[in-house]
Amino acid sequence: MKQKKTIITILALIVILAIIITSIIIIKNKDNYNNYEIEKIVSQGYTGYRTKIFVNNAQEPFYVNTRYHPDDLDEISYPPELKETLNKNKIYVTITPNQNLTGKTTIAALEINNMIEPVFNVEVLSALTQDIGNNMTIKSCEDVNKTEGVIWLRIGEENEILTENNCVIIQGKTQDDLIKGADLLDFILLGIIK
Repeated sequence: MKQKKTIITILALIVILAIIITSIIIIKNKDNYNNYEIEKIVSQGYTGYRTKIFVNNAQEPFYVNTRYHPDDLDEISYPPELKETLNKNKIYVTITPNQNLTGKTTIAALEINNMIEPVFNVEVLSALTQDIGNNMTIKSCEDVNKTEGVIWLRIGEENEILTENNCVIIQGKTQDDLIKGADLLDFILLGIIK
């Protein structure tokens, strides 16, 4: 009987110790950036960040997931009018099909979509800049109007976000850089990066 109590006591201590260690690890993975709580998430080979925001003065938080922390995005330039450029009823995220883009560019598009739709209640749709015969919507910067915006994800010489004729262009040297640009756009639209 005494041996059983000792085993139970040892197991209870192990559980308590595990809870304490887990709590310490979670606390160390959270930081504050411009008064926003950002938590680093590491799980099954994935590393990303979860930013806690409150939408429309809601009591419950909404979490925006990104691959990068705002500190990782300092080298990407962007215009000051960026936020106003995307004040539209519908936004198309478009890519050029002949740039041999893969799933990484899809991640960039999804990170934009997964923040804009729920937070700003704006419909985000996928498109291509050119017709390749697959019945995809065709949208380019020439299609921007008062109610519809375009975000063009493209490979280029520099990592930057530009605006041309009210079209937002996220340009990256690589597809990983496109994800960085998408995360930067999210942080700018949320007002986390000013």
